[in-house]
Amino acid sequence: MTVRAVLFDMDGVIRHWDDVGARAGEEAAGLPPGAIEKVAYTVPEFALTQVGAVTARQWADAVARALVEEHGPGAEVGADVYFRYAGRLDREMVSLVAAVREVATVALLSNATDQLDEHLAHHELVGAFDMVFSSAQIGLAKPDPAIYLHAATVLGMAPGECFFTDDRPENVDGARRAGMHAEVFTGRADLVERLAALGVRVL
Repeated sequence: MTVRAVLFDMDGVIRHWDDVGARAGEEAAGLPPGAIEKVAYTVPEFALTQVGAVTARQWADAVARALVEEHGPGAEVGADVYFRYAGRLDREMVSLVAAVREVATVALLSNATDQLDEHLAHHELVGAFDMVFSSAQIGLAKPDPAIYLHAATVLGMAPGECFFTDDRPENVDGARRAGMHAEVFTGRADLVERLAALGVRVL
């Protein structure tokens, strides 16, 4: 079946965090290295943000409370700085998205908080995709096969007409279980080759 749509993950593919926000927050609050990440992704609110049950602001407040509980008053400054950072774009991948869009439908499929639209605007990516699928808005998160099937349905395509790439193997496995072509993202050049093998050729 011909691939007609290419779906990209956001973080680890198009955007990277590089620990910049965490390090800046720790320095601002006088926290030891690793203090923010130790709590940011372990507080229950994080998982809930991914399906829209909790806002990014509520997650940030939970991280601030956890930091204060462990490190004392003033530690909440670290969370404030951390959550102001919106990551770094890979400009080569942004150009690839535009090139793929010349020959196929292009979509973003991201496990994200309710801040995704804000971050896309910050990075001047509004309108860069034919469709944006945010887990927080859909109420489903990768690697649940249901989110990939939802995306294919909205795009008006069979799963076998879609290709998905993500830096996390479990998310790629989820897409494959849903019937999509899918590959782990390892870099732009490799992705171009894999797309070409499926008939999606870009310059």
